[in-house]
Amino acid sequence: MPSGYTPPEDAPPSARNLGALASQQVRTRGHAPFITFYDDARGERTELSYATFDNWVSKTANLLVEELEVGRGDRVATLLGNHWTAVVVAFACWKVGCSVVPVDADPGMLAASGAATVVAREDLVGGLTQDAGGADRPQVVVVGQGMGGRLSGTAASPEDAVAYGEEVLAFADDYDDPDVGPPDEALLVLPAGGSGPPAAVRLTQGNLLAAAEALAAWGLGSDDRLLCTRAVHLPDGLVLAHLGAFAAGASVVLTRTFDPSRLWRRAADERATLLHLAPAHLDQLEAGSPPEGLRCALVPAGADPGVTAGVRERLPVVVGHGLAEATSISTLSPPAPDADTRAWLEEAAGRPVGAVTARAAVAALDAAGAPLDHGAEGRLGIGGPVVMAGYDGRPDLDERALGSGWFASAERGYTDVGPDGATHVFVTGPA
Repeated sequence: MPSGYTPPEDAPPSARNLGALASQQVRTRGHAPFITFYDDARGERTELSYATFDNWVSKTANLLVEELEVGRGDRVATLLGNHWTAVVVAFACWKVGCSVVPVDADPGMLAASGAATVVAREDLVGGLTQDAGGADRPQVVVVGQGMGGRLSGTAASPEDAVAYGEEVLAFADDYDDPDVGPPDEALLVLPAGGSGPPAAVRLTQGNLLAAAEALAAWGLGSDDRLLCTRAVHLPDGLVLAHLGAFAAGASVVLTRTFDPSRLWRRAADERATLLHLAPAHLDQLEAGSPPEGLRCALVPAGADPGVTAGVRERLPVVVGHGLAEATSISTLSPPAPDADTRAWLEEAAGRPVGAVTARAAVAALDAAGAPLDHGAEGRLGIGGPVVMAGYDGRPDLDERALGSGWFASAERGYTDVGPDGATHVFVTGPA
């Protein structure tokens, strides 16, 4: 075992399931703001408190169950872009015990998702369903771009589609907590090509709860306000920025599009304490100093060290390893590293991808899948409750990736203990 290695925590999750977590937070946070949504093109600002958000979630859960006969274990595809309804639908699915399948990155993957229901924005629904005729065509819920998700009438929808904004308000604003547990599938991450996973990744309610707990342990608290421009259909955009903030009692400002010319002003107006960005957004940040109170930019997917070095002169940048198979939170940089740790990271032989988080373990593995000592290079392996349930319908890939008891990543690297006492992870190349 590596020197200083700590096995993955086997502690129970903070809530019985994601629905129970929602109930806990509504009791404690109530009318505190949870999500503030901006659509600058339409001049829209929508703010939902914890209680109002949960009302929408419960109404949507009842719509899914009573109108569409969606149940525990089913899958619901979403094509909603960055919109507050995308977060509502996801939380509603988790209350029901079904799995969310975002298809925003590749609508052509709908047929492979196994989803019999799709919730789509009205201007996107036509292209999504035009080739899906016959009895196997998914049932469609269309979310409008008007207030409350009402249809604007600017795009055609299938004749049998359910108009979300027109129907959802008729349903009850509470939902009985079903017998859902941590092993239930909660999120199916479809492969988007490039350097992504080789097959769809199955994440459970337990994975998502562990990710939220890890983010809170890293330093996200109830006083934080997170300005998110990251795509909600990506695991870190949905699970960390929104579920993580919800679990921590924090609040989120979600923007429909990334507009660097508005970022500092919006962060100041909304008193944001963190930014949650795509890696590509870092080198588009406005010139000048960020507003007072903004403590870091959170980029869990990682970013080019050359870009982050330039941004760090103005604002600390927190990066992670960003693997969907580890719920995007096996590692995160310390929120405020001391000078000795910063210098040590800059001199490292590998690319720093953060320190191991509270609900994960990371080690370099030898050829037999056994963990190596700190400083020794091998295939990077991840353990703990943030590790996926497996690849969807691919037991062959599961055996290769999970057979050693660790998730064996596609990268080589090493671990080492920094001056701050944390175990940091470094990538040196492909495995």
